[in-house]
Amino acid sequence: MTTFTIDSENQIMAYGSAEDANGNPQAQQFTSAKQLGKLAEKWPATRLVELWNSLPGQKPVKKLCPFGKAA
Repeated sequence: MTTFTIDSENQIMAYGSAEDANGNPQAQQFTSAKQLGKLAEKWPATRLVELWNSLPGQKPVKKLCPFGKAA
């Protein structure tokens, strides 16, 4: 199963297995959008804005509004 990691610099990497992902012990691991959502619940809003603004094709925002809408 593909395992993803996200580090403190918001770099997301994909690995072929959880064992491979363990090579980056400073990063948080996830295998699904649901797991990423659980990790993100604990992050400050500024980190979420930074992540959003780094996504290709997305209009940059200054803050995120409730219910997943960007402002």
